[in-house]
Amino acid sequence: MADIPGLQEESNALTAEKSSPWISTVKEQKVNDQLCSKVFIVMQNLFCWHWNWDLANPGVAREITTESKHIVNDDCGPLYPKILYFEIVDRAGEITMYGGATAVTLRLGLHLMGDQFLKRVLEDYPLESRPVSFNPLHMPDENLTLLELAREICRTVDFHLLNYTDSAGMFFMMFPLRIPLIVLGFDYPEEQREKVWLSKVLEHMADVSGLGFARRLGAVVPIYLPDPQQEKPISHGGS
Repeated sequence: MADIPGLQEESNALTAEKSSPWISTVKEQKVNDQLCSKVFIVMQNLFCWHWNWDLANPGVAREITTESKHIVNDDCGPLYPKILYFEIVDRAGEITMYGGATAVTLRLGLHLMGDQFLKRVLEDYPLESRPVSFNPLHMPDENLTLLELAREICRTVDFHLLNYTDSAGMFFMMFPLRIPLIVLGFDYPEEQREKVWLSKVLEHMADVSGLGFARRLGAVVPIYLPDPQQEKPISHGGS
């Protein structure tokens, strides 16, 4: 997960080089291929981490109904029929950060390598060799989507806000919540109800914790996440 900021910086640099008249196509392709290789490896490492985490923590996560636990509702009631609850607070933090890192990497991989990105990442891990899941979480899969990762983060919000001491849970969620804000804003603009719910969550966090910048979280330009609709993938020379 520590590799994510470096990938973002290199992606920014590649975007800048594309707009420079002094950068040759050959050099641009080389830089692109190097970044593709790094993104590819980071995604494989994230998936392996999740498999190992799941094996080491069987049954640490469970689904519960939202009737007694949901902190923030919109005008239509609970957004999700079931939310995620964890037996150990630290495990909740780990899997939530994993979801954020995986979403950032997946979005960058789709931008650089197209729709076959996940299929290629998992080529070395045949379905029959992958561990069986012991928790109700999205496991590494060729069909894993940004929306699934974003919603899984959202479904941990109540647990984090209820089970951390003082405002620690709210402060911790500042980075992970950026991911669904970005994904819903760029990739799934039709999911209006979830965006409204997220804004209410941020308002609640600001009111309860005194973290006023939570209200501005959705408006501040975050980490670089290219809009895949704006640019077509450049062919990748190898992984």
